[in-house]
Amino acid sequence: MNFELYENTGAFNKDVYGLLMENEAANMMFLGDLAVGISEEKADGWRDTSKWVMAAVKDKGRAVAATLIIPGDNLQLYVSEDFNRGNPVFELLAKGLGNAGVFVKGVHAKADLAEGFAGAYASYTKFSYKKKSECLYTLNSISPDISPIGSLRLAREEDMAFIPYWWEAFFESLVSDDFEGYKRMISAKNLYILEDKGIPVSMGRIDQRLENICGLGLIYTPPYFRNRGYGSSVTAHLSKLCLGQGYTCALIADLANSISNRIYQKIGYKPVCDMLEIKFEKQI
Repeated sequence: MNFELYENTGAFNKDVYGLLMENEAANMMFLGDLAVGISEEKADGWRDTSKWVMAAVKDKGRAVAATLIIPGDNLQLYVSEDFNRGNPVFELLAKGLGNAGVFVKGVHAKADLAEGFAGAYASYTKFSYKKKSECLYTLNSISPDISPIGSLRLAREEDMAFIPYWWEAFFESLVSDDFEGYKRMISAKNLYILEDKGIPVSMGRIDQRLENICGLGLIYTPPYFRNRGYGSSVTAHLSKLCLGQGYTCALIADLANSISNRIYQKIGYKPVCDMLEIKFEKQI
């Protein structure tokens, strides 16, 4: 086996796309980012692929593991399901990235893969790490017991009066003065607003439209409108939209948020696998 770094997004995508499609739902963020990377979108900010770290482990010329780091983000990782985990794939990845001078702030992947890489990386770097447990859910049909409230519409530029505040509250960060960035998200036409009697009450986003999977995210309801069924409704509305376009819906939920997990399962989402977000910390 050998470790390989890539400079060209197209070449990386060609080598790892089939591998990632082994589990399209678990790799929806990875596949979605790659789709942006090989598109003709303006290469600014995180879209500047010259700053991406793309790597694979190959066995007899075939990619059996793939990683992607977008600046400021976690490492995304996938290892072939039929590959012998006894082979030193995680050690190859950890040492290969370390020898290339790449710092890994964290990893987000299926739980077993995240744990495998974290153990190898922590051993190589002497870092410690902490974990956040998540669950990947998919949906093929909405429960007949669900009756969504309100109406769904695409976000519009006049929503700039509140979208930056909702967006940053979701990420628990300060509102940026990069208002062009917020406007670009609106113009992408994948951010939706739930209205009840003409009042914006919640939002959600279609994060990825892949071959078979439609990934949902950024489900947020401001505190004043919570406990009224709006989070459930925006998720159901978005899911219905994606199902109507022939997709299977997928989303990832923080297992510590029991309310969200209950909501998704009530709508009809079924758990597929455990995911982990791991953050590395230098030992003092």
